Amino acid sequence: MPNVDPEFLFLCFFGMLGLLMLAVAANRRFGRPPAPPSICARADASGLPPELREKLVAKLRAGRKIEAIKELREAQGWDLKRSKEAVEALEFERRATSN
Repeated sequence: MPNVDPEFLFLCFFGMLGLLMLAVAANRRFGRPPAPPSICARADASGLPPELREKLVAKLRAGRKIEAIKELREAQGWDLKRSKEAVEALEFERRATSN
């Protein structure tokens, strides 16, 4: 095995570690945008009564997403997963139209 300077190995190791940490930080900061909601969730959100839809959008604007999910569950009798996906579809739609 060739004689390699230990200081060189030390610098290479920490240099690569630094690059890895930079890549992880960049991915967290500039990561992928959220995926659009599923077709079923969009269909659920588009089929809501207009007055309920307006209530949910108002709660989303106020940053009360969990309350919107609870209200949708009570009003429609849906399970948690379906309600959450429908509210997220509304939120995605609202953000897409506001840009």
